[in-house]
Amino acid sequence: MCASVIYPILLVGQAPGDPACPRSQGRSTQRFLRLLGLTPTAYQRLFHWQNLLDSFPGKAGKGDASPLAAACVVAMTFPLAPVTLLLGQRVAQAFHLPPVYFQWHAVRGCQVAVIPHPSGINHWWNTPAHRETFTRFMHALIPGTP
Repeated sequence: MCASVIYPILLVGQAPGDPACPRSQGRSTQRFLRLLGLTPTAYQRLFHWQNLLDSFPGKAGKGDASPLAAACVVAMTFPLAPVTLLLGQRVAQAFHLPPVYFQWHAVRGCQVAVIPHPSGINHWWNTPAHRETFTRFMHALIPGTP
């Protein structure tokens, strides 16, 4: 990881969520804020969020559909920030990175890591030790957060 982080950190999601729930009010964003102890204002100052795909892919089972082929095509030329966090294993797959959380990779001159998608259907979050690991990783990236 770089000695100094340039803000905002880019968060890359797969696709927009259900249009009925704006991102700033979505459960995933609220979980992210709660785990990091951030206000919405601090979140907007520290992070910029972009999705690989432009539109909601629809539902598939308990989660959203995963159009991997389309995401892979976009990922080839997707503009990255100096520090970029990929949200979840599906986004990692689109960038052809191993779906292993909290490992840094050099991608086109940028530092990129995969973090768990903050969705409520991601069972990874059910383990307190996992939440602590996430919090430690993020607090090391963003000094001064609670």
